[in-house]
Amino acid sequence: MGVRELLIYIENHGISLIFMSGIGIAAWKYAIPFFKELTRMLVELRKFFEDFNRDIVSGKGLQLLLILKCQEIRWSIEKKYIEYILKNSIKKNWDSIISELNGYTTQKLINFDEDLHDIIDKIVFKTIRTMFKAAIERSKMHLYDVLMELKNDETNHENAQRAVKIHMQNFQNELILEIKSLFD
Repeated sequence: MGVRELLIYIENHGISLIFMSGIGIAAWKYAIPFFKELTRMLVELRKFFEDFNRDIVSGKGLQLLLILKCQEIRWSIEKKYIEYILKNSIKKNWDSIISELNGYTTQKLINFDEDLHDIIDKIVFKTIRTMFKAAIERSKMHLYDVLMELKNDETNHENAQRAVKIHMQNFQNELILEIKSLFD
């Protein structure tokens, strides 16, 4: 296509070429930045909704959930130990009782993991799990001592039962204080 044909083409299609050039310049100047900003905004919205829809508990809700979980663990362990004190011969079944109670507290910790693993942030979960595990281990050692006293006839069933209740109340109070200190 020579210069002559180009000039004839422009003459025949001049207004449409000018119009299309204007549209192209306007699109470059206004539409492209608009779509870039729109894309950036959509990325931010996607991030927000991903964080929002993770079903993760935090803040006061998490604090209340942990306190309720602490109370649940306290009451179940206390009930199980008192049941073993009242309904079993500690001297005859010592090994099986200790094994069963260790298994029970381990199962409580596993249930704790299963219940809270997916609804708490991973780092927070590790901290809380470590805190609960340490508290449960301390309680197991103290409750083991109570059972040992009962086995050796150093105490009676009523005193052992009272010692378990008092210790588990202390377990709950100390754990609640630790939970509250995490959130303050």
